[in-house]
Amino acid sequence: MAVEIIMPKLGMSMSEGTIVEWLKKENEEVKKGDPVVSISSDKLEKELEAPEDGIIQYAAKEDDVIAVGEAIGYVGTKGEEITKKDTQANGAYEEAGAALESPVEEDHKETKNKQEAFTSPSRRVRISPAAKKLAKTKGVDIETVQGSASRPDNKRRCK
Repeated sequence: MAVEIIMPKLGMSMSEGTIVEWLKKENEEVKKGDPVVSISSDKLEKELEAPEDGIIQYAAKEDDVIAVGEAIGYVGTKGEEITKKDTQANGAYEEAGAALESPVEEDHKETKNKQEAFTSPSRRVRISPAAKKLAKTKGVDIETVQGSASRPDNKRRCK
């Protein structure tokens, strides 16, 4: 029986989330705990893990906006035809969906992201999900935008 990957509630006001990127290809084998999809709300972006071992199948595409509690994908056995009635809700996401990551984990991720930005051969742009969505709708390439903090004429004044 296939297990649903549910759009979690990442905050009190979150009613829907956006699929940013599938990290595994459809029909690819996954292990429990493997990151499979990156989702975002207005305030943050998070990777969801595979709830079970099996084969991943998509229920939604990248850039789809999905309501909290709805299935965005499934993990089942090879060759299994998945229908809504054949699935079992993933209780781990439902129980932990409203809980945000701890501040210690956030600090660790932020430090790791900073390290990746300095060691990565390509420039990584740090941008909030809301700003990324706005840039996409306005047709702005975030790779070419220069932030005000990085301009040479932006001098800090201390009193």
